[in-house]
Amino acid sequence: AIVANDRFVPWFIRLGGRAAVFDNSEADIYARRLSDPARARASTMLYRSYLRTASDIFIRRRYRHEHLTVPTLLVFGAEDFYVPRSYITGWQSHAAHMRVEFVPGCGHFLPEEHPELAELETLAEVEG
Repeated sequence: AIVANDRFVPWFIRLGGRAAVFDNSEADIYARRLSDPARARASTMLYRSYLRTASDIFIRRRYRHEHLTVPTLLVFGAEDFYVPRSYITGWQSHAAHMRVEFVPGCGHFLPEEHPELAELETLAEVEG
């Protein structure tokens, strides 16, 4: 019921002072999609799965003996309200071929805030 409320989504996606990312009409598009009970439930279940995964990683330490072996680029917004930079720690001994980059001036919604990054293989192309 909360997710389906037409005021929830615009409020939620603007947390952390990122209101300029979505104007009123864009926020309304997201809100309308989630006014459908089936979509609201699916969204809720998706975020619950994220919480279960986070619990497995941070509390149960379920993957402590696993290693990521493929080359990986993990990109976050430097100003992400939902996944703060301080959360992105401790991966180095589990992912020797992973690089983490933070997009300056960007929050949680990378595709909306910096759509040009979708075509890049590295942020060095943005800086260079």
